[in-house]
Amino acid sequence: MQDPSSTSKSKREGRLPQQARSQTRISKVLEAAEQLLREVGPDMASIPEISKLSGVPRASIYQFFPDKYALFAHLAALQMERIGELVLAMHPQEGEDWKVAIGRVVCGVAGYYNEHPAAAALLMRGNFTPTDCKAHEEKDAMIGNLLRQSLQAQGVLKDLPRQPDAATLAVEIAFACLRYGYLTEGSISEAICVEATEATIAYLSRWESRQSQT
Repeated sequence: MQDPSSTSKSKREGRLPQQARSQTRISKVLEAAEQLLREVGPDMASIPEISKLSGVPRASIYQFFPDKYALFAHLAALQMERIGELVLAMHPQEGEDWKVAIGRVVCGVAGYYNEHPAAAALLMRGNFTPTDCKAHEEKDAMIGNLLRQSLQAQGVLKDLPRQPDAATLAVEIAFACLRYGYLTEGSISEAICVEATEATIAYLSRWESRQSQT
């Protein structure tokens, strides 16, 4: 999340501790930060409040995260990793139609956001720092690659373009729909999941029709 008062802050990145004691402290800090994100959101959360809730001195927090935006960027990257792991675990079932599989994954990711308000607050609101944007790009590219591999394994959409990367664009389309639902309703509804699924399938189906003509 970007600090509107200073562009220089957005370029700072936190660093992780090596010693066990410091790792324990940072774990408490991250837990407290996620709690505040759930309760008051990123705008109202602050290092002093995180310090108070976690019991970790501010100086110790600043040692690893120069400001709350660096801390949120680190949390956002962790959440993206978890979403990537979720998608990886939801591989297509044997004989499952690719369109059904996409709907199942979209609903699974939406469910994760609904169950983890801190993840939604960090990843759905926009206004990202360069660090956040890079993590988003890497996450979407990774999911896009999984999507491409899955479709090829099923023998469909073998000719999806790589430049621009149609698989990653499909992921971006789905995410845009989910983000719209979150921003307008505060959560991601079943109706939004349907729209996200249909929009993604409609985009990818362009190459299904081309494949059937060859």
